[in-house]
Amino acid sequence: MLPDWAYYLSGLGLIVVNVAIWAGNVCRLPGNWMLVAFAALYASFFPARPNGLGFGYWSVAFLATLALLGESLAYAARHRQRLARQNQLAGLENTVIGAGSGGLFGALMLLWIPLIGTILALLGAITGAAAGAYLGTLYSRRRYRETASPPQMNHQVTQGLELISRLVVGAVMVLIVTYSSFMG
Repeated sequence: MLPDWAYYLSGLGLIVVNVAIWAGNVCRLPGNWMLVAFAALYASFFPARPNGLGFGYWSVAFLATLALLGESLAYAARHRQRLARQNQLAGLENTVIGAGSGGLFGALMLLWIPLIGTILALLGAITGAAAGAYLGTLYSRRRYRETASPPQMNHQVTQGLELISRLVVGAVMVLIVTYSSFMG
């Protein structure tokens, strides 16, 4: 069994590495998946202890789910321009992006509350998804009434949405790993 100081020292090192990896998302590196890989490596060498140090593979599975959600949002952002050009399912892409990001935001805003946080997070996810879908639909309707923006502007918006989705999910993942490594 490793001493507590080894957990603290490795946890601090993990924070530094995770922030550097998270910043790699700006350079289009697969930062969120690298966060999952480093979390799995950390869980292998520093398993969860009764005093709250370290974390297990359930946390790694949750991080992989978040990374998949981030990639799904980035995929939707990347392909929204193509779907809009085809004019099929005209507002669906913005509705899906709004529902996904609203659900994630709603769940994470209420998850930290002790005892009833899980129930409130579920209600927050449902409310956030509904609000995000509504706002995405409103944005789609307004956008299609206006004249089409130049293709270069659409491309920049698409890249910005893709980057933002990966950065937000990656930041949440870094916070979860940091909390899990010290608090269980």
